[in-house]
Amino acid sequence: MNQEEIGKKIKQIRIDNNLTQREFSDILGVTYQAVSKWENGKNLPDISIMKDICDKYNYKLDELLGNSYKAKKNNKLKYVIIAIIIVIFLSVLFLIIKHTNNFHFGTINTSCPEFKITGSIAYNSNKTSIYISDLKYCGDSKDNTIYKRIESTLLISKNNVDRNIYTDTKENMTLDDYLDNFSIQVNSNICLTFDGDLSLSIYAYDSNDKATIYRIPLSMSDSCSIK
Repeated sequence: MNQEEIGKKIKQIRIDNNLTQREFSDILGVTYQAVSKWENGKNLPDISIMKDICDKYNYKLDELLGNSYKAKKNNKLKYVIIAIIIVIFLSVLFLIIKHTNNFHFGTINTSCPEFKITGSIAYNSNKTSIYISDLKYCGDSKDNTIYKRIESTLLISKNNVDRNIYTDTKENMTLDDYLDNFSIQVNSNICLTFDGDLSLSIYAYDSNDKATIYRIPLSMSDSCSIK
């Protein structure tokens, strides 16, 4: 444990939070002389004060005592940033495609009361792209079952005939966990070759291979026809 290195990190924490030594000492309930000794490597705070510093200023204790000085990772912020980047990327991509390839755009939603869905569709005379980024279960009771296997299938149906255009399988998770990470991106020519009803089927198999089945009808804001 290097006193000088720890002192430098404590000083950096104080400076990063725009605090004087006296303000820092008042927050921690010690004298400003004690803070000065820490920062100059002449003494160390006891472990309870180190933990208090880390808790108050969002740092890990092992990082304060070790060789690196890093803020605790904020996973929620990370996911928000990733989501924003994805939305911006897709928006820019769709705008580029729209202006270069005469793509038509629409949204995808569902009339099923048990689920909420966020999706979009882009198509031209040669290609159809479907993107579903968010799917939430809105049932009355929370399903905490850990399913042996969960399968989802994106289908187009006509005259009682189903055409599978996407399949995904995950193992050993709850339905909520599966839906939290649910994402579909499909490239096809479905608008041109198979006129029918779009739906998403989810099969959740328990440890006895008994399946709980959800059939989610999907609708598009655009008729998916080339004019």
